[in-house]
Amino acid sequence: MAKQQLKAEFDKYGDVTYLPVVQESGALHNLIQDIQAIPAQDRSKIHYEEWFNALDTAENNYLAAVASRTDVRSEKEVGAVKRTRIEAEAAYTHLVEVVNLLAKVEGDTAYLPFINRMNVLIAEQRSTLKARQTRASKAKEPVTKPIMPEEPTTENPVSPEA
Repeated sequence: MAKQQLKAEFDKYGDVTYLPVVQESGALHNLIQDIQAIPAQDRSKIHYEEWFNALDTAENNYLAAVASRTDVRSEKEVGAVKRTRIEAEAAYTHLVEVVNLLAKVEGDTAYLPFINRMNVLIAEQRSTLKARQTRASKAKEPVTKPIMPEEPTTENPVSPEA
């Protein structure tokens, strides 16, 4: 009886070695759970425990390794992105301070084309970020009314009057 039950479980999942790694692991996890549902005394009659324990251990080791790898990757990437963003913000703030100081000391005529160009680029980036945030929040909520375009802002982070 145990032989037929085990064969049926294996037939249900087929050859999982051709699946992508995540799907293979999921299928093995489900197979292990299904085999555990078969009484241990039935599995022991056909000397199946040793192989089953090795499969269970290998699957648990794989899941632990994947979790560890994911943790390491997420820490590196999040830390790198955060550090880079902070450095970029500091560089931007320094640039604004220098340009505003030069425009104030030497007059804004020479710096006005640069200031205007920077203001346009900054406004475009803010608009892109706002659109992304809007799309992300709308993806979480069902749309119930028509989407109206928002008015552009006229706020200028770099001021020629500095």
